[in-house]
Amino acid sequence: MPQLEPPDPQHIGDTMINENEKIKQLEARIKELETKCEELESELEQLDDDIAWNHLTSRAICELQEYLRDKDPSFFCINKINAPTMVGMQ
Repeated sequence: MPQLEPPDPQHIGDTMINENEKIKQLEARIKELETKCEELESELEQLDDDIAWNHLTSRAICELQEYLRDKDPSFFCINKINAPTMVGMQ
């Protein structure tokens, strides 16, 4: 019957140290990714605000152009802004 040797305790200790280092590296990477996600969310919120502001400005210009056209038929707009609020609106 073959003799079984006990595992080398030094090897087990090295494995645990390597695992602990990997865990620390992964935790650092998680924190880094969380920070990046927060930055990206902030940028997205800012872009959303900018888009809403641009839409409101476009709509206001469109309404002014429509008002001027209705009041004075000779009014000619070179760069007409189209910013309808409803389907079928011109």
